[in-house]
Amino acid sequence: GEAVDFIGYYPYREDISAFTLPIDLTVQSQQSIIDLMYADNVKNVSQEESQITMSFSHKLSRIVFQMEHYLVIEQNDFAVIITGVPTAGSFDLTDGSLTVDSATTDIACCVNDDFTLAEAILMPGTDLSGSNLWFLIDGGEIAYKVPLNTLFNSGPLIASTQYTFNAVLYTDKVKVETDSTEIIPWITPPSVTFTAERSTDTPPQFKGTEANPYSVAQAIDKQGKKDVWVKGYIVGAFITTISNFVTDPSSKARTNIALADSPGETEVSRMLLVNFTTTALKNALNICDNPSNIGRQVMIKGDFSEYYSVPGMRNPYDYKFLE
Repeated sequence: GEAVDFIGYYPYREDISAFTLPIDLTVQSQQSIIDLMYADNVKNVSQEESQITMSFSHKLSRIVFQMEHYLVIEQNDFAVIITGVPTAGSFDLTDGSLTVDSATTDIACCVNDDFTLAEAILMPGTDLSGSNLWFLIDGGEIAYKVPLNTLFNSGPLIASTQYTFNAVLYTDKVKVETDSTEIIPWITPPSVTFTAERSTDTPPQFKGTEANPYSVAQAIDKQGKKDVWVKGYIVGAFITTISNFVTDPSSKARTNIALADSPGETEVSRMLLVNFTTTALKNALNICDNPSNIGRQVMIKGDFSEYYSVPGMRNPYDYKFLE
């Protein structure tokens, strides 16, 4: 009959230990799964109380770029990069405190299909004075660089706050100005305006993009990365277990293929298993219906995740032959 407190968080995670929630903002392609919300307002509830109302608030920071452009941009030929930001940390569910690791990396913002919106969720307390914003077109052939110290000059990012900007992209420059529109429940700060000229500096080489895919060896070492490209040669497939590697098109191995950095690779430990989850990719890439695929070099986009208990790729959804 003792009174109790209620604590809630979203989105749900299974990998919690000692009420500590791990945070990883490296992959921004699905904002909903990294937008941490937390509620601890319901306290001292007795057994007789049948209804409670939990009030959730955003615990991280968000940056949104609403983009207007007059360019013909092909799919996967446009990226918005923020350099040098922390992406790992943990959140204590017992007291609502956030711990951020000091290591930094570059992140690719989530960009919508018509290239009019880019957004990123970042750690509160992040100091962007040493970071840059890049607009990359055609794999970096056209690049625009914005030093973020010209934009965020009022201190580190604030929790629960959304920073919104309007970016107009021209062929010879990028003009970016903030928007004062309020997005509830995010807190919106005062607006500023800035213009960025086209840069001749070397843009960041963001690994896992179509322009800079992972090799098979790198993919084996980078398990857990999501929504990334890998490049390799189709060398065969597996039937039921990792011990049954086949190259025979009559083997009926249609659910997967094996990629390697060398077209003649036979050592299984140097292969990446790609598990097909869509009919389109299975029909196009499996070696049974496409025996000529063996030895062909291909790029595939998906999530690096174990398959048959060894390094692999799951949920592939895009591909491109290179020969």
